[in-house]
Amino acid sequence: MSARRAIGIVVLFTVAPPLAAATIIIAGIEGSGTLPADCALVFGSALLKSGEPGPGLQRRIATAARLWNEKQVRTLVVTGGRPDGAAISEAEAMAERLHARQVPAGAIRTEMAARSTWENLVLSKPLLQDCESVIAVSDGYHLARIRLLAWRQGWGSLPTYPADDPSPVASHLRNIARETAAYLYYVVPYVYRGSPEASLSIER
Repeated sequence: MSARRAIGIVVLFTVAPPLAAATIIIAGIEGSGTLPADCALVFGSALLKSGEPGPGLQRRIATAARLWNEKQVRTLVVTGGRPDGAAISEAEAMAERLHARQVPAGAIRTEMAARSTWENLVLSKPLLQDCESVIAVSDGYHLARIRLLAWRQGWGSLPTYPADDPSPVASHLRNIARETAAYLYYVVPYVYRGSPEASLSIER
């Protein structure tokens, strides 16, 4: 094999997987679900050091509250554990802000232990058993990974809905780049090792 051909093969296998993953992520940004749905599974994201929701969590809270107030969903299941050093869990922070947006406590269920997208799905499933239909709510860049992990866990095709996001283009590009690494962690066979997403320092 010539050096040029060898280099070409290396470049192909180096560049092609990230490009394919990014394409899947971008294609899934608009979501795959239809409304109304019985229950919305709302995924957690980072809390600031102050305990306030970070930008991603704020977007997801606002979208979940809007869907409930518009009667597009009946029940909100919020999922997210307590980050290191935080006083409350992501789910508790979401529930508090949802109350402030006129969502009653009876319409909110909290899962407060998950530390990763994989665990969000595993630990929330028991809270969704009585739901006739479920739609997953998160930032658009996160939806492809949610569908992938849900499929791996036996959920089948989990419908998704993107959080309202007025962020600038540069922010979207950064999130897609970060999410590409997380997606590949589960897609590339020699990297995938079961369900160790909690070890990744990648924002949900």
